[in-house]
Amino acid sequence: MRGINAAARRSRRLTVDNKITKTRLNDHLSYDWGKYFGLIAAAVFLLAFVFTVTAPRLSKGQTLEIYLLGRGYGTAATNASADILGVLTPGETFEVSIQAYDLTDPNMQQAYSVRIAAGEGDIMVGTRPTLLGAVDNGIFAPLGDELAAAAALAGFNGDTQAGRDEFKAFSGKKYKEKDAEKLLRDLAAENARRAHYRQNAVKLLGYLELIPELKVEYARGTLYNSLIESGDLTGDPMTVGESKLWAVSFEPLIAAMAEDGFIYPKENPTEEEIEAGENVFGIGLVGFKPANEPYFYETLAVINHLIEKYAGSALD
Repeated sequence: MRGINAAARRSRRLTVDNKITKTRLNDHLSYDWGKYFGLIAAAVFLLAFVFTVTAPRLSKGQTLEIYLLGRGYGTAATNASADILGVLTPGETFEVSIQAYDLTDPNMQQAYSVRIAAGEGDIMVGTRPTLLGAVDNGIFAPLGDELAAAAALAGFNGDTQAGRDEFKAFSGKKYKEKDAEKLLRDLAAENARRAHYRQNAVKLLGYLELIPELKVEYARGTLYNSLIESGDLTGDPMTVGESKLWAVSFEPLIAAMAEDGFIYPKENPTEEEIEAGENVFGIGLVGFKPANEPYFYETLAVINHLIEKYAGSALD
């Protein structure tokens, strides 16, 4: 019996007490908190990495970049992204980036020049001399030509092999036989975009006829040559081109824009500033994107939106 009791006592002494108590938990965490923090941080990083890799990515064309050049822009201009998103092609995913550059500031001038040198930007808003300077520097696409091209955009016939081949050549993508459904989806999306562009091109052409003061017609090289003649610029003169529609003037809209806080014209401008058009703002299309860029003509909807918002009864 004594042997049995002794064995029982030894068994009780060897039994491990695994009961979790508040004291033991605090002691454990006080020594091992770094390990748990590291595990939590690693888990968060892994989740963030997975979401970043699998998230849908916007192509370059789906980020619409609007540059406000010069001074005088209010919050209605710098915060217009939400309104603009509402007029772009339905069913598409876009991001609108609005950036203001005061070109009298050397740092901003340099930043703007870098963006232009990189072929970036979709729309520019600025005073008349700023816009005409952009025309002379080859930054703008001629609006009249682009409107005619957009109004004539035809869709692709997905019911025929010729139509599908035409779309594949336009898109530059290589579709395999197993991608037949994807090809038709992409083709339908492009047709929807083109219908949206045609609608906006026809609408803008109508606005320009209804309010001729909206037109900025100009012979490229005129401003550049005048600056050389006045001694404000050095270089060889340009060959002056034919007069074309290059941009849309905000002159008929400026009172409503100022009231809304979109653009504030300079108060008490000098006669020289008035003559130079320093208080006449407008908008033009940057022409860096390739001809097959599927989102190039989204810019037309932006111009129509501004005209419709600020022209008021002139459109009735």
